[in-house]
Amino acid sequence: MAQKLLSNYSFFISYFIQLMFLSVGFWLLDIPHTIVRGISRCCHNAKQARKENKKPFVDTYAFDLGYHMSYGLTTYAIAMVFSTLVPYVPFSP
Repeated sequence: MAQKLLSNYSFFISYFIQLMFLSVGFWLLDIPHTIVRGISRCCHNAKQARKENKKPFVDTYAFDLGYHMSYGLTTYAIAMVFSTLVPYVPFSP
């Protein structure tokens, strides 16, 4: 198994780099929060347009820390397990 993985380590390295850059980039852009906030603001403004005493919009979106921590730890665990089979992984750029 290790011999086969040694010949295909470049696939894992490219997969791992793409996994981390895409997921971290997606979190930094905060696209889901932006979409939810925009929809909530539109609904809030539509409801408040009919009222005399208007309330300000309050963003109640919760950051999903548990999901992001488990995702990061899983990615770290995959890298550590694979690095025992292919020692080149921890030193790859």
